[in-house]
Amino acid sequence: MPTLAEDVKKPRHVLLATVVVCLFTGIFGGSLVYLGQRLWPNYHSFANVETAFVDVTPRVGGSLLFQAMVLLLVLANLGSG
Repeated sequence: MPTLAEDVKKPRHVLLATVVVCLFTGIFGGSLVYLGQRLWPNYHSFANVETAFVDVTPRVGGSLLFQAMVLLLVLANLGSG
């Protein structure tokens, strides 16, 4: 079990929460990739495959969604650092 299990009343809840987060992340990420593929099926037309997710956002939500996505990616990268 994770180290956090020492500090909680019911340690099995930490294990359950870890599994639920992994499942949610996998399902949510998989659905995002699936929907992106349905929206833009020809992945060869991307200038850079690594930034394909950001390239799809203007088609889905216009420039506002694109700017929001760029801001969130910058904040996520700063948080990861």
